[in-house]
Amino acid sequence: MVDSFELYYNRNYFDLNDTNIFFITNVNKQKQAKLMNTLLDNPPPFRFSIDLLENNSIFLYGNLNYKDLYRFVDSLWSEFDEIEMYRLNSSIDSSIRYYFWPDNFDFEKKTWKIDYDYMLTNPINEIKNDLNVKP
Repeated sequence: MVDSFELYYNRNYFDLNDTNIFFITNVNKQKQAKLMNTLLDNPPPFRFSIDLLENNSIFLYGNLNYKDLYRFVDSLWSEFDEIEMYRLNSSIDSSIRYYFWPDNFDFEKKTWKIDYDYMLTNPINEIKNDLNVKP
């Protein structure tokens, strides 16, 4: 009986990438130049484009697989404070939908819940309660 398996694929033969858009705001000229030079001198292993916009903003577009996406996003977040990321439906028949979960949004304040208690303390306590572990 087989109870699990792993699949390794050569992404050169399969289009298993997602289209992602990154919009970065409030970027000073020095950081803009650093990002531009980094991407031009060391191009990432995926299709991408970069545009410097008015008002110190950057627009990035890229087709990334999950491994590259997480590394790329991590490197962006380590450099920039204000990033918006959008994942486009690039494969209609096999795309994944992520539905809006209203518990993540504070409708009175009109903001996402991102505080320490909501993100860490409360989930850990819920897990402990579910496992009947005393704090």
